[in-house]
Amino acid sequence: MPRKPRGPGQSPAKEQKIQIFLFPSLLLHHILGRMKRYFDTEEEIEEALNSLSEAVCPHCGANGAFVRHDSIWNSGGAQNGLRGKRAYCDKRRGRGCGRTITFWLSDTLRGRCLRATELMRFILGLLAGSSAWKAWRNAKTGMTLRTGYRTLKRLVNCQSIIRTDLFERGPPTRQGKEKTPLLETLRDLKEAFGINAVSVYQKTLQKTFP
Repeated sequence: MPRKPRGPGQSPAKEQKIQIFLFPSLLLHHILGRMKRYFDTEEEIEEALNSLSEAVCPHCGANGAFVRHDSIWNSGGAQNGLRGKRAYCDKRRGRGCGRTITFWLSDTLRGRCLRATELMRFILGLLAGSSAWKAWRNAKTGMTLRTGYRTLKRLVNCQSIIRTDLFERGPPTRQGKEKTPLLETLRDLKEAFGINAVSVYQKTLQKTFP
């Protein structure tokens, strides 16, 4: 019986073992990556931090290696409010990877000073028919109009992401009822998640609002 051809420096059997090993590893990291990251209150974050002794690192798979790290505040410090708290996978114990995870308040928009409630006020203004300038002014963010136009542009550019997430929950209900595709997307977002849609989106889907 003829032998199966071998690859350069590797047998087919060995190659098959590597492929079989990679599949459960990728599946494991996918499952571990579902760790809850968004919470409504600081008390809920504290409960998550108190259970870290049993948590599995979504980066390296180490069990029980997490250590509390620090808190993340709004610009201006603690007096302006908490954004989230961090923990890191302690590699000094010889089993962690040293990477951090952050537990966020659902009203926090990662990478932006804008809060979810402020963004939602802006969105509600747009849905009510206000111009971008008026909707941004009424949102009372304390930020410049230039930031408002950048926020509007970001919403326009991220429509496909929002629509994809909404479609997984059910087909849209208002096709062609709004003046622009953006307003249709924002209307579907509000209908799916309610009056506080941005923060509910983050807590429900456990992902950052785009």
